[in-house]
Amino acid sequence: MFDLDECEDIDIYEAYVYKCLNDKTEGIYWGFAFHGIYDPYWFSSANEKFREDFVNNRDDWKKIIVKKGNRFDMSDFEFNAIRKEIKDNKKKCMNINLLEEDI
Repeated sequence: MFDLDECEDIDIYEAYVYKCLNDKTEGIYWGFAFHGIYDPYWFSSANEKFREDFVNNRDDWKKIIVKKGNRFDMSDFEFNAIRKEIKDNKKKCMNINLLEEDI
């Protein structure tokens, strides 16, 4: 389930990276998945605040597919997107602080 596919012209892919944006809080969450974009998958976040807010206030969030490709490249892309988000926008980033010690 997603709101926007920024790479809808790519039909063959193994995995994809998405970001969830909250219009009200400006929160952002980056994710990576390796299944079809129409499969029923939401996220695997361990961030309780994000999980509760995304489920209870789904209309406030937009899920955007930002990149598609093989699972290794997409995993790397997500890692770097989270790292950049924490560095640039730490207070709004809803990803768990996995990379904080690297920044």
